[in-house]
Amino acid sequence: MLRRCLAPSAPASARLFAGPPVLCALLVFAPPVWAADSEQESGKEDGVPTVVVSDSAGKHTGSTAEGYRVTDFTIGPLGPRPALDTPFQTQTIPQDLIRNQAVTDNAELLKYLPSTQIEYRGGSEVGRPQSRGFEADLLGNTRIDGFAVQSHIPQPIEMTDHLDVLNGLSGAFYGPMNPAGVFNYVLKRPTEHFVNDVGLAYQSDGNVTERADLGGRVGPDRMFGYRLNLSHTDGETASETANLRREVASLAVDARVTSSTLIEANAARYIYDRTGSPGSFAVATGINARVPDASKIDPRGYGYDWAGVETTIDYYGGKITQALNQDWSVTGGLMRQNVTRIMRSTSNKMSTSGNAYQVQVSEAFAHWELTSNQLYLNGKVETGPLKHELTFGTNGYINPNFSAYNTAATSRTTAYSCIITETSCSASALKWKTDGGFYRTGLEDSYQTAIIGDTITINDQWSVMGVFSNGWISSDSATPGKSISVDNAQSYTAGLIYKPRHNMSLYANHGSSVLPGERASSSGVANPNEPMSPYRSTQWEVGYKVELADIDLNTALFHITRPTAYAGDDNVYRVQGEQRNRGIELMAKGKVTDQITVFGGVTWLDSEVTKTDTALTEGKQAIGVPEWQANLLTEYAFSEAFLPGITSSLNLHYTGERAANAYNTAWADGFTTVDLGIRYSGEVIGRAITANLKVNNLFDERYWASVFPSNIAGDSTSSGSTVFIGEPRTVKASMTMSF
Repeated sequence: MLRRCLAPSAPASARLFAGPPVLCALLVFAPPVWAADSEQESGKEDGVPTVVVSDSAGKHTGSTAEGYRVTDFTIGPLGPRPALDTPFQTQTIPQDLIRNQAVTDNAELLKYLPSTQIEYRGGSEVGRPQSRGFEADLLGNTRIDGFAVQSHIPQPIEMTDHLDVLNGLSGAFYGPMNPAGVFNYVLKRPTEHFVNDVGLAYQSDGNVTERADLGGRVGPDRMFGYRLNLSHTDGETASETANLRREVASLAVDARVTSSTLIEANAARYIYDRTGSPGSFAVATGINARVPDASKIDPRGYGYDWAGVETTIDYYGGKITQALNQDWSVTGGLMRQNVTRIMRSTSNKMSTSGNAYQVQVSEAFAHWELTSNQLYLNGKVETGPLKHELTFGTNGYINPNFSAYNTAATSRTTAYSCIITETSCSASALKWKTDGGFYRTGLEDSYQTAIIGDTITINDQWSVMGVFSNGWISSDSATPGKSISVDNAQSYTAGLIYKPRHNMSLYANHGSSVLPGERASSSGVANPNEPMSPYRSTQWEVGYKVELADIDLNTALFHITRPTAYAGDDNVYRVQGEQRNRGIELMAKGKVTDQITVFGGVTWLDSEVTKTDTALTEGKQAIGVPEWQANLLTEYAFSEAFLPGITSSLNLHYTGERAANAYNTAWADGFTTVDLGIRYSGEVIGRAITANLKVNNLFDERYWASVFPSNIAGDSTSSGSTVFIGEPRTVKASMTMSF
């Protein structure tokens, strides 16, 4: 077994759990753990350790009544622990907030946190998340139940229980990734009590959703659990040309095989088909480029009913948790994500002045089959007066490359320009081609990371954390001699926590994390599709957290640097610049009074790009990064004597102006949006019912929702950028009944 574990010649597909030496350590270390089990019979049932499924006594779980406060936070291999005991900025958007605010897409979800946003890159649901001014990479920063998934595809909100966001560097926990933190979508799981909810929802101007959420436990001793989510959405959205169809079918099951063994499995399909929405607006290159005032752009125009994105996503996964004794447990699992995406896009290429545009029509096919893995051993030991929480583990993924059998239609640009206020420029559809299916190119990217960590509690006030990881990176290239193979991609983080009182903590952390090297563009550079060697980002952070009787407050100061890649005067795409972001985050959530709930915060961010290829861009603000961003959700529950069961909500969102080129001569104005809502929770004919009416963007503000560098790698040193117009006023109404 040990010899097989260390075999270096195994193919990548066989190395999912067999590459890093840490797995051998798991196998070697486990027997003494089992042996220790026989010496610790106290607290067991019939001498068998118990898998803890839920231990929420005295903890906040994000309910409406608790003011959306959440006590625990899960950091990948470290497992769940109180947020106060983690030396990082962590935020959770819980299920009750998602449901109460009728959230259905990723851009709307992330607006509730002041340090996050979506880079649209094809639309609000075909973009990458961003935290602290850094964009996520294609894979590592976005997770489902801790498994790596594609970041630039629609995320299935209906099957998501809550979203955990870890700001800042995270490579020590998950391996090579951008310094954009981690966005972990935690799936809905089987419930202890039966859930039988059905609902109907409407979104202007004619988009209708039917949905069902069913869950519970059955069998002897309630051994088997299930959670089924079904949803169908179809109909017109903002304009007559715009239509959105979404279909979700998600099943999660588990089995408590013994009191110490829990087996979980899930499967899902998500179909996202959106047409007729406004395309992107490409800002002209050059120092004289300008971005038009967003008030000139009607978000109900610039769309064509033949243009849009079709995405089909399949998920399959499983996980086993085994309690070894009262202090030790092992968890391992796999997830497979298959994605097929067809994009028939329009890009409005603006003139230098921003007063005119031409429409470029293009088609693209893509297919991915990503297999992710994780295996963690967690336990507690004591050495004299010191208490240790130990972590040994590995996670990673294999991402083979695919190409379509058919070549996409050749792009075409309208022959003449239109005034920017004209919402249609007579663009016509191409002679679309189907992808004809996909084939494996024989190239693949694979990442595997070994992790070791220790959190040492010195006394009731002081604790320290150290986590180290080593990554194995393999990235194939069709160009001879240009493949990347790295076996020492090392990342680390160290943290110090001081708790002057049991309900508050001050912390500091420092980390250094490897970033996966991006690939050069497929055209326009001297080294097309060449993978870059990994490079490194660093972070310093200090923060404060306090959990008061009814409200949680936290703040952090941070300084992060990361290299950037661009094509210089020799037109060779390589790493040669740096982006530095530093800032302050403030966050509050909970009950101000028995009737008033708040959830929101503000972030100040100072970004700078250095080591560029020209003095004209040196020291400038990074493209798309606002200096200020804030969001505040306030809910008011009317008294039972006055309006029983009625709660009103007001959400205020502000994003400051953003640079739209590397010269900082083109800017997208800041904007403020207002959302207003009212809901009723009570009983009708003996059934629990929730009715919700909400208006997003109440004053129909016209604004640039997303600004990002044209380079797909997020290179802020290039001169071009792309902007997307925000959603217009949208009315949402829904009703859910429990049976």
